[in-house]
Amino acid sequence: DNKDAVAKLRVDERQGAAWEKESPQQMYEFSAEDHRIYASIAADKKTGQVQYASLQLNTDQKAQPAKVAKDRAFATARNFLEKYASPSTTLLEWTDFTYKESELPAWVDKSKLPEGFTEHQPREYNFFFYETYEGIPIMDRTYHISVDNQTGNITSFSLATPKDKLDLPDSKNIITKDQALEAFLKNKSPKLQYVWPQYFDQRAPAPILVYAWDYSEGFGYVDALTGEYIIVPSDWDEE
Repeated sequence: DNKDAVAKLRVDERQGAAWEKESPQQMYEFSAEDHRIYASIAADKKTGQVQYASLQLNTDQKAQPAKVAKDRAFATARNFLEKYASPSTTLLEWTDFTYKESELPAWVDKSKLPEGFTEHQPREYNFFFYETYEGIPIMDRTYHISVDNQTGNITSFSLATPKDKLDLPDSKNIITKDQALEAFLKNKSPKLQYVWPQYFDQRAPAPILVYAWDYSEGFGYVDALTGEYIIVPSDWDEE
């Protein structure tokens, strides 16, 4: 039970990073004496509003079939949002995110994988919601809620910071998807690369030749109004 777990928590002493001093959020971390329960909270420094919280229970139990149906978990997440979403929120779009166990490559020796790797799978339903305008998601206004599939309790949430109403561009006079794709490929064509696949400490028998995107110059996008390709430089080399 989450209440029993929370009762065992104590505040952790932490040395905040330099960037946290400028952040509008204050971070708090908690753990149980046996370090099997962790929690973290982020609150707005000015208002005290909790904008993120997470509770993690580290157990030795193997993954169990879900006891709580997904639609019931979704109802829990939806009811939570109806109460705590930003007052400026009018429309939300739900994005389904379901964990699917991927099939391992044929060259992976399962007996050499880390102990317990295949036994401990996520035990939460994850629900993502986006604020929308004219049916278009606003990507920096997102909500994430995790619901335990064994208990039906919320184990973590992240709320979009309350903001004023945005003056968003009109989506009527935009280029088509085909025009955007043409502009993208004109500026960002796939590049031939030799890749040697690796899974944990195991490698494929030999390298393979693939076409893949080259992001060495940064990531890019196509302006839907002008059709211009815009590069966002990477900051990998920054200190």
